[in-house]
Amino acid sequence: MNFTVSYPRPSDGWISLPHGPQTLFLYGNEKKGLLMRGSVNQMISDVNPTPDLDRDNLAKLMIDNTHDNMRGWTADMMDKVDAKDISFRLVRRSENHHVVLTAFAVKGNTTALISLSARNKNADQVDKSTSDFEKFLATVGFVKADTSKW
Repeated sequence: MNFTVSYPRPSDGWISLPHGPQTLFLYGNEKKGLLMRGSVNQMISDVNPTPDLDRDNLAKLMIDNTHDNMRGWTADMMDKVDAKDISFRLVRRSENHHVVLTAFAVKGNTTALISLSARNKNADQVDKSTSDFEKFLATVGFVKADTSKW
């Protein structure tokens, strides 16, 4: 079963930025130096071919890949954030002057990833903005998609 991802436009200084076709949205907050990016992956099938890639296992895979392949980076599993009809698992990754907080949610054959990131002098803004990011995630929902024409 597939879903579309519903989300509000974030307020308080966020502007929509140009992005590629694989990105659902990209917002920037110039005052804080933050980027918020969302993407969705869907498998059009009556069955989920990768049921082991649920929310928490995707988060664990990101942590394992970070430790194995990204020298100098740390990666930690964070809390779960409940949203409208799903929940997200957060992973915080960082290295020197770059922080990325990624949220994973899976429902049926639809996976959403939403990240908050900043670099250099603004890297500390990710941690300062975690509560606002979690409030945004709580407004995200998955709506059953009509795949009859796919």
